[in-house]
Amino acid sequence: YLDEVWFNIAKSPEKSIEQAEQAAQKCTTLTPDQPPPYGLLSQISVLKKDWDNAILYGEKAVELRPNESGFYLSLGMAQRSAGRYEEANASLETALRLNPLRPLPYINNLAWSCLGNKQYEKAILLWTESLERNPDYLFAFQGLTAAYELSGNKEKARWAAENVMRLSPKFSIARMEKVFPIRDEAFGKRYAADTGFMVFNH
Repeated sequence: YLDEVWFNIAKSPEKSIEQAEQAAQKCTTLTPDQPPPYGLLSQISVLKKDWDNAILYGEKAVELRPNESGFYLSLGMAQRSAGRYEEANASLETALRLNPLRPLPYINNLAWSCLGNKQYEKAILLWTESLERNPDYLFAFQGLTAAYELSGNKEKARWAAENVMRLSPKFSIARMEKVFPIRDEAFGKRYAADTGFMVFNH
């Protein structure tokens, strides 16, 4: 259900989030002798814009299983969405150290955190790495559109925006904001404005 939201295929993101939460609650009920699925609850809370619980659940997940890279990913996503970029960078870099395969979602989330922290060159390097492994990685092109525009490279921002529309002809800023919830309103507005301008005026 969460993947339906992340990958922008849910008919109703709100309904998918509700179904994910119900499934997580059912999991807890069926396995009372096990800890709740904190990592999952953290990601659900991110989509609900419940920043405090998102971070709390992420921290509980890491505390229970400190060597599980996926839980550092969940915590880092929560911290990034809450605008706590330095902490998010640390959590996401830990996730990458624990998972030497460097999964693309890990790289993507670290790049977004770097973007929020105004580390544009680092974000660009991370998304470039993603494209070397998957030349049609939509999330990388979305991020690069903003990163290049924010760093003043309009030509490359336009190139990235063209690829967003190539891969997702029905791209919508409004829908993007639903699957990319962040507390940092100033950054969110700047991202939406810059990305929307480049995507729809390429």
